[in-house]
Amino acid sequence: MAQDSFQESIAPQHKQAEHLGHENEAKFRHLIEDSPQGILVHRDFKPLFLNGVCAELYGYRNPEEILELDSILEALWAPEEQARILNYKESRLAGSDVPSVYETRGMRKDGSTFIVESKVTVIDWEGEKAIQMTFIDITRRNQAEQGLVRFRTALDSSSDSIYLIDLERMKFIDANRTGWEYLGYEREELYSLGPHDIKPEYTKDDLKKKFYDILAKPNPDGAEIRTIHQRKDGTCFPVKVQLHTIDSEGSKVVVAVAHDQTKYNRVERELLHAKESAEAANRAKSEFLANMSHEIRTPMNAIVGMSDLALQTKLNDNQRCYIDSVHRSAESLVGIINDILDFSKIEARQLDMETVDFHLEDVFDDLYSLLRLKTEKAGVELFFKWPRELPTALTGDPLRLGQILINLGNNAVKFTEAGEIIISVRLLEQKENQVKLHFSVKDGGIGMTQEQQGKLFQAFSQADSSTTRKYGGTGLGLTISKCLVEMMGGEIWAESSVGVGSTFHFTVNLGVQKNIASSVPYKKRKADGIDQAIVQLQGARILLAEDNEANQLLALHVLSNNGLVPTLVENGQQALEMLEAQDFDGVLMDCQMPIMDGYVATQEIRKQAKYRDLPILAMTANAMAGDRKKVLDAGMNDHIAKPFTRVELFTTMAKWIKPKT
Repeated sequence: MAQDSFQESIAPQHKQAEHLGHENEAKFRHLIEDSPQGILVHRDFKPLFLNGVCAELYGYRNPEEILELDSILEALWAPEEQARILNYKESRLAGSDVPSVYETRGMRKDGSTFIVESKVTVIDWEGEKAIQMTFIDITRRNQAEQGLVRFRTALDSSSDSIYLIDLERMKFIDANRTGWEYLGYEREELYSLGPHDIKPEYTKDDLKKKFYDILAKPNPDGAEIRTIHQRKDGTCFPVKVQLHTIDSEGSKVVVAVAHDQTKYNRVERELLHAKESAEAANRAKSEFLANMSHEIRTPMNAIVGMSDLALQTKLNDNQRCYIDSVHRSAESLVGIINDILDFSKIEARQLDMETVDFHLEDVFDDLYSLLRLKTEKAGVELFFKWPRELPTALTGDPLRLGQILINLGNNAVKFTEAGEIIISVRLLEQKENQVKLHFSVKDGGIGMTQEQQGKLFQAFSQADSSTTRKYGGTGLGLTISKCLVEMMGGEIWAESSVGVGSTFHFTVNLGVQKNIASSVPYKKRKADGIDQAIVQLQGARILLAEDNEANQLLALHVLSNNGLVPTLVENGQQALEMLEAQDFDGVLMDCQMPIMDGYVATQEIRKQAKYRDLPILAMTANAMAGDRKKVLDAGMNDHIAKPFTRVELFTTMAKWIKPKT
């Protein structure tokens, strides 16, 4: 009776204990299944238990697939790892002192491998020893760690110094190898320092505030400063520092990349010195060319002018032959000088193009005046072909356009012994206020072979050496023309046949003046155009400011012989005084004179209201790039370059000077 009552009392307790055991097992299994780690229990590599994470880690659909295996050694580890894993298991069971955590290469069901970290524990499983293993795939962690190693290696290999700075404490928290070695410190030493410790005393003023001020300005590319760093041994060097801020666990960290500027500054100084030397050399060259041009043009003006005057007097045949030879040689020398100076300006890139309003008729009138006497003397006829409705009120550089046409026209005359020369122009296209014109100069001269044409437009080159001996010249005219054409947005080419003649073509882009009739009929200037200009200037009272004795004599004779009334002064100061004493219709002003030059004299004249409309024309040997602009800026109306011809002198004067009746 007592026994029955004992059994009845213990039975509920037994059932309660059994119930608690099942609950604990369920909780245990739930914890294992929810673990982020793969868990596996095996005995001699026969799987006894594993969770779903482990099965998934190794590429199986569920744990049962692995539990059905006879051995996991060949299934879960790469072949090269299996012997090591077997030895490790035996050492672990034997109680040897081997690490409980190790890395190995696991193998998935599909044969792919990955790096896995395993923790091994010997446990009691159903009364016998077994191995419990946890697995973590650390492939990404290893890749990240390897990336960090590579990143650190790259940082340490950089020639720039890289620092991480705690902005609040103004202390270094990391640096690359260059950063601490360049300053002469060990890495650990640098961690006890801040930016103020690597700067000389005179640059330390409120460094923290400077950092905040610089970094406060929003700039996606960071901020840049130039400063001085000081090494441990006290030596200093210039640096350029790029500053960026990053957030690190709630703190502001400055990334500073410093680049030593010592070599750069030296190279910069050397480049600056080289640049200044080159500029000084160019200035010296320009000054030399300008002086040479002036010094040559001044006497050449007298030679060309006086020989021209002499040819207008009564001479016997021998005298005329001699003086004509001098005159032609002088003109040839002037042409050579002009070519060399222009080529020098092209080489120095000092050849500038003007953009001014002009009429194409004026360019052709000047061209006709310059070529007419040469063609008449050579017995060659000169023709111009010109479409009636061609736009002629243009903008561009008329002087350079005329220079191209004169170069090609002179060549045509030079190489044509009989026949005709035809200068043509036609419209290629017109867009809004722009036109593209096509010019051609056709002659009936000696012509050229294909080989000779291949040498055209090359500096110092002519068809062959005999050309230079027979016809003279530098061979620069076409080179200069090509440059000028290209500066006007066009191109130049030639067509030629030996014994038939040559045609030179070129195109240029020019502007069209607004609010002016787009075209007017071309009326070629009559042969007596120079005479018309002289008639217009009859009785004009001209103040001549000239200091060179030979050029004084020339100008006085040219002016007085053609019905003008010149008064001579020798400098700008005398010109001012003479203007107060007499009335004049115009002034011919030399630019380089003693006491007061022509530029200053003109500026002083223009200050007086009564002289603001007085025509003042520069008559000067200053004929380099910019000289025309310089005289216009000084207040003069036009520029006549020495040596001048009667045509150039009187046609230019007639544009501006109207004698008072």
